[in-house]
Amino acid sequence: DAAGTAKVELLTPIVKAWCTDIAQEVTYLAVQVHGGMGFIEETKVAQYYRDARILPIYEGTNGIQAADLTFRKVLRDNGAAALAYINSIKKDLLSIAPEDVLLGYCDGLSEATKVLCVAGKKNDLDEAAAMSSPYLKAFGIILGGVYLARSAKICEGQADDFGALKAQTARYYQSNILPLAKAYLEIAKSGAKDVVN
Repeated sequence: DAAGTAKVELLTPIVKAWCTDIAQEVTYLAVQVHGGMGFIEETKVAQYYRDARILPIYEGTNGIQAADLTFRKVLRDNGAAALAYINSIKKDLLSIAPEDVLLGYCDGLSEATKVLCVAGKKNDLDEAAAMSSPYLKAFGIILGGVYLARSAKICEGQADDFGALKAQTARYYQSNILPLAKAYLEIAKSGAKDVVN
């Protein structure tokens, strides 16, 4: 259906870019954990790092994915699909945990989407382009938190430790990774004023 197609189109550049950024970060940390041995080929860690580094390029470069999200997905319908998806996430979160901190992040993402749409209506391409990468990064980080919260809820009460570990992972993400989305939202909303001048 049309709503499903719009959702897939909206999420495709986010998944391509955000996941490849995370792959680079994870393999970077793996090299760091190994210390000097991280650069020794016998550990194979440096190869994982090199393999992860090419991913954002294979996927069409993450800057292009951000431009795709901004210009071809969000601005084409004045943010309707993006805002509808964010609202569906909020509705889902309310059924999981009405006091969830993610709700505030979703509000921030909605606000950034509206700011982006204002730039689009003014046909300010520099402004929209300057917002695109931090907007995509914030979107990805917030969705990561949402999907971890969903999976923790599904795993609640399992007999083994998996449910407890999933809940612990979701809590860690909310306290240590999710706050980065605030910074990206602020960068996105600041637009092009210090980028193109």
